[in-house]
Amino acid sequence: MRFFIILLISLFASWANGLAIPLEKRQSGASDILDRRSGSGGRQTAQLHKHAAVHRVMPHLEHFKTHAPHATHHAVNTAYHHTKNLPHPHARFHIPAGDGKPAHTYTGQHIHDAVLNYLWETERHKTLTEKEIRKTSPIKPFSNFDHHPRKEGGGDKPLPHMLVDETHPKGKEWPLFHTVDRTKPGPARIIMQHLDGHHVFQGVIAHDQSRVKGLAGYDDHFHVVPTMPS
Repeated sequence: MRFFIILLISLFASWANGLAIPLEKRQSGASDILDRRSGSGGRQTAQLHKHAAVHRVMPHLEHFKTHAPHATHHAVNTAYHHTKNLPHPHARFHIPAGDGKPAHTYTGQHIHDAVLNYLWETERHKTLTEKEIRKTSPIKPFSNFDHHPRKEGGGDKPLPHMLVDETHPKGKEWPLFHTVDRTKPGPARIIMQHLDGHHVFQGVIAHDQSRVKGLAGYDDHFHVVPTMPS
């Protein structure tokens, strides 16, 4: 009888042992499930990097977006959907390298993201004094002044198609991030203009990076004409 009892105890212990899962494996499994639920793929990582870059360079804007009420989110989204002349998401805006500075290529989607951030910043302006705007905002006025000197094939103005006069207000510059060092603005800007109650994307401008600092025309901007990938 004792033999059978011992045998049953041994069999039960072996069965229970088989059900046990080592702690490391259980933790590993939980991590896998969390990874799958969070969708930690390349697209989400890119989004996180994009927002991290904005947060580092424009902390005031990110703080405003984080604490904005629903009405502000709605206002920004409405303004974005009514923005005119936005580029195709797959368009390419290329700025050649020059004078030791790297080349930069932006997609139409980068432009869409920049326009959205610009619209957020215009909403933030409504909560600020003029002094606070000058001190903290990346938005700068854009008058479309003539080049000094004129660049061959570049036209007299950065954006030849854009009017600035008594009935057409100055545009606004919004920086595009440096594509190598995402902690700072790059050589390119988007230009926005408010016309007939709508925001209008007027184009991308950039420095001619081959121009040497200290010489005439170093600070000039030129129209970056978009291309479509073949």
